[in-house]
Amino acid sequence: MKSDFAVVLAALVLIVSACHHSPSQQQADALASLPSTQADQRYGAEFWKTQQQSSNDLWKHALEFCGQPDHQSLPNCGPVLTLSADPSSKRWLGGGTNIPFGLQQTPAGSSTP
Repeated sequence: MKSDFAVVLAALVLIVSACHHSPSQQQADALASLPSTQADQRYGAEFWKTQQQSSNDLWKHALEFCGQPDHQSLPNCGPVLTLSADPSSKRWLGGGTNIPFGLQQTPAGSSTP
């Protein structure tokens, strides 16, 4: 009975440790997901919002990558670009009226199509 418990416990430890990503590995995986043509559910809007709020290097690298014209249509860049268009994300740009990645600013008083 004790040996069965030990085997189950050892198996659980191995499973949990195999599923755990170190923060640096998670960052590498998140950056590696950006050029993919397949959406990666692990690195969606909630993940990138956390990165944006901490204004860390991962967020800055994602913005740089996804801001390139050839990358803007990639599915994993969608959440990054959506968050970068959010006015609260402009703090990384130094505030002001900067519009990230070539997005066109709509003049005051005009309506969008």
